[in-house]
Amino acid sequence: MLKDKWQKDIKQNHHMQKNNPQKGSGNLLSSPSAENYLETLASQIRSPRARIAVREEIAAHLEDQADAYQAKGMERDAAFTKAAAQMGDPIVVGMDLDRIHRPRSGWQILLPILFLSLLGLWAQYFFYYRFSDALLESRNFSGVPQEVFLTQCMVTLLGIGVMTVMYFLDYSTLAFFSWILGQLFFLGILGLCRPGILPRVNGGYTYLKSLLYLFIPIYGGILSRCRGTGIYGAAACFLWMMATFFLGIYRIGGGFGVSLDMLAICYVMFLIAIARGWFSLPFRRLTLFTVGVILPAMATFTGLRRMTAYQTDRILAILHPEQFPTEQNYLINIAKTITSTLSFYGSDYHARMLENQLPMQRLPNVRHEYMMLQIASIGGLAVVILFILLLSCLYLYLAKMSFRQKNQAGQMIGLGCVLVLALETFRNLFNNFGFYTMSTGGLPFFTYGKCHTIMVYALLGVLLSIYRYQDVVWELPMRKTASPSP
Repeated sequence: MLKDKWQKDIKQNHHMQKNNPQKGSGNLLSSPSAENYLETLASQIRSPRARIAVREEIAAHLEDQADAYQAKGMERDAAFTKAAAQMGDPIVVGMDLDRIHRPRSGWQILLPILFLSLLGLWAQYFFYYRFSDALLESRNFSGVPQEVFLTQCMVTLLGIGVMTVMYFLDYSTLAFFSWILGQLFFLGILGLCRPGILPRVNGGYTYLKSLLYLFIPIYGGILSRCRGTGIYGAAACFLWMMATFFLGIYRIGGGFGVSLDMLAICYVMFLIAIARGWFSLPFRRLTLFTVGVILPAMATFTGLRRMTAYQTDRILAILHPEQFPTEQNYLINIAKTITSTLSFYGSDYHARMLENQLPMQRLPNVRHEYMMLQIASIGGLAVVILFILLLSCLYLYLAKMSFRQKNQAGQMIGLGCVLVLALETFRNLFNNFGFYTMSTGGLPFFTYGKCHTIMVYALLGVLLSIYRYQDVVWELPMRKTASPSP
């Protein structure tokens, strides 16, 4: 049923985009010879999605050409015959189009991802887990045994499985069914965070925070579906964004750092949609200035006015951590102290271990949050720089691939996914080397985490799907309705 609805929507949209009532007689598709030509050509194309769209494209092109010949005095059938002859043999043309409009393999992205997955597991074991048992015996380490590394390996395999499933799924369904997926996302989070379903930790479900990032590709689809819907569509997109933010704050709980990161990425996507004229809003520049400058300024001013004394002190501790050594920022001060002792090419980790100078001896949650500082303490800054360069190359390639998409929904969804990965990396590295970023979190490929690992591979799967189907998915025209529909 969903497949039929999807194909019907594509056909309707392509007819809206291509049919012009002022051109010719509009009887091309009713001609038996024309229908036979188009069916023969389309039957050579293996992708069902591409077959529908290519047939519409070729039909429109033939009709344009036949109209031109008919305007010169030719009969309709003769005009089509000449237009078809210029197009070429339908089997040959169809085979050529099949080679162009079919899913790509994506190995250019898949192989680097698999390499970084193995490299990340190796780095976690070599620089962290292999020391765990010895430090546990000496009681200088409140960490975990090596068996936990097997859990991370299993979670990584599960994440790769999720990525593979997303790779074969057509990413454009995120746009077409974005409203339904958004509702399911909300219901899923609300269901998981009910009392008795999952355990609460420190009054919240902090370990689920990373799942908020999965809303971002859905939000890219929502923005795409609301194209051309005016102020109603823009208001709906804004409400979706804010509702998800408050879902993270008040339902998942456990701080608002990740919720704020998610909101920031969605807000950037929302501004890009306005700048590109997706909502067909009047006074676009004024609207962009209002949404991009005035609203954030008003929200910041209101938030500062309503801050409690505790929250004010916390901001001061962020800005001046050296003046608050016993506050929450004591971890930042420890990280800065360790960073000041790092060398470029590595160090005598046995001596550092005896002196209790390794991050795994002085910081909590190293496997979750401070793995790069741990790697730098043993392997040196050169190893960390190499890992960062490898991650950066992958992100730049993914960003370049996303911006090259002809489908604007693919561009927006891909941009959101890349921004999540880049922000996660940026924030984690800042925290590792003594800079406070308001929230803590893992580093893709190189840190331990169940929900976080699954989230990373799910987003990578979406990006792989965008690459795979970039020659198959066609851009749908803007809606002409006054308001969006689910």
